[in-house]
Amino acid sequence: MRYGILFIGVCSLWAQTNTFSPLSGLALGELLPQSSSRQSAMGHTGIAWKHPLRMNVTNPAAISALEVTTADITAFYRQLFLQTPSQQSFLPAGGIHHIAFAFPSVKGFALGFGAAPYTTSGYEIEKETTFDDGDNQYPLRLGRLSDGGLTRAYGMLAFRIKKQFHFGVQLAYLFGSLREEWQATLEVQDANYAAGYVALYQFNGIGYRVGALFQDTMKKLLWTIGAIFQGNAFVNVQQEERYYGLIRRINVFGLASTNATIDTLPLSSFTIALPMATGVGFSLEKPTKWYWTIEGLYQPWQTFDFRTRGTTLQPYITLRSGIEWIPNIQSNRYLKRIRYRTGFYAGQHFVQLNQNKVLFWGSTLGVGLPLRKDASMIQIHIEYFQAGSKQKNLLIERNLKIYLGISFNERWFIKRRIG
Repeated sequence: MRYGILFIGVCSLWAQTNTFSPLSGLALGELLPQSSSRQSAMGHTGIAWKHPLRMNVTNPAAISALEVTTADITAFYRQLFLQTPSQQSFLPAGGIHHIAFAFPSVKGFALGFGAAPYTTSGYEIEKETTFDDGDNQYPLRLGRLSDGGLTRAYGMLAFRIKKQFHFGVQLAYLFGSLREEWQATLEVQDANYAAGYVALYQFNGIGYRVGALFQDTMKKLLWTIGAIFQGNAFVNVQQEERYYGLIRRINVFGLASTNATIDTLPLSSFTIALPMATGVGFSLEKPTKWYWTIEGLYQPWQTFDFRTRGTTLQPYITLRSGIEWIPNIQSNRYLKRIRYRTGFYAGQHFVQLNQNKVLFWGSTLGVGLPLRKDASMIQIHIEYFQAGSKQKNLLIERNLKIYLGISFNERWFIKRRIG
């Protein structure tokens, strides 16, 4: 049964489109947070955090602190709200956020694997205008759409070098596809004319991430510092381009005839390099009572030139913080054993709108609901995200997400260990 769940989940990750954001129209699409269910509820933090029962997929070093075999599966529902100075729309989306498994060893090392969407692109924009031939004006419709994205399937290996120091490596296989299309449709008295361009991209490549954690005590508190480095991922791209034209005529008897012209260019292949990323974090906690963390991440997208359409991208910069509080973990009252979590993040998007920087911010609020006396837990939280601005005639995007996850640590699951 557990392998069936994994198979279904990984298949649903393949090229899923879970956004309808115009901000996803450049480069490889919208960047998605790489976080487990607990991490997501705390502002997607995780660079400086380790736990004996909970999965951390941000810093691969953290799985060497696990004491039992662990699984984490998270799904989400998303309501997107787009607004310009003149228009607004509501669009729903959803999908799998993350699937991850880790197997600790009694010898101080651990193995893990997982999969998650890495980027997503999905939108459809139409503009209605007119074409003037000097004598008459005819309706002209211009459209642009895109869908697809990249998925990361990865393996992790981590070591507990000393009691206080952990080091880990994550090797990822990136794959997926993107489709983008432009179309113009002109309506005249007895015919419709359409012309368009379609580009299809297939991706596959390799990337890696390394992470380290150091933890020590300060009176009755634990403090942790952590760092991650994600190297350039080199991705092979296969591109197919098609140009097409359609003419649909209606004769005097009301019958329609269609003539189509399609020109497919030869396949082309090339390699792109995804930018590296660097992050550092700090956390402070009173074990089994409260936890607080703050971290920053930097990724220089300004050197990336795939699907930028003449726009210079910006560095992706984000600052995140999260808090967890447990009233009384030993209490017989269920409400006092619930984990209450919140988080906040803010930063600069790598996309520009009309040569203006796009800033974003978001907040999370959620709970971890323990199952009986065992360590497994249901994770529920909501997230609000906002990017852009209505000033300077720009776009503002708002998201409301609902996450539902489960962390498995039951006895039937613990039996699968290494060593």
